[in-house]
Amino acid sequence: MSFEQKDLIRCALDDSEGFDFVSFSDVPSYFSGSEEQNYLQRLKKGLKFGAHVVIRCYLRIPEGTDLTGYEDVTHQYQDLIDAEQTQVYRIFVYRYKGGI
Repeated sequence: MSFEQKDLIRCALDDSEGFDFVSFSDVPSYFSGSEEQNYLQRLKKGLKFGAHVVIRCYLRIPEGTDLTGYEDVTHQYQDLIDAEQTQVYRIFVYRYKGGI
């Protein structure tokens, strides 16, 4: 496990091994335009096959996000999401299927 304080997408692209888990806590809510639609496409170059990406949104859910190459596996974690104590977040879980 490593901790970095920098642009997550750039960090993923710089990592030669690739990540198997990435969590965005409300970050995509602040994206707009092309960034809002393509951040997951940019990220996948830094992911291992089968990597999980968790998106946690509060007030605003990103719109038009390109999910090509990802599978929505949120339902597999629904019991954990339902047990989350604050219940103010919308949580999405995607599995990277491969391809760039």
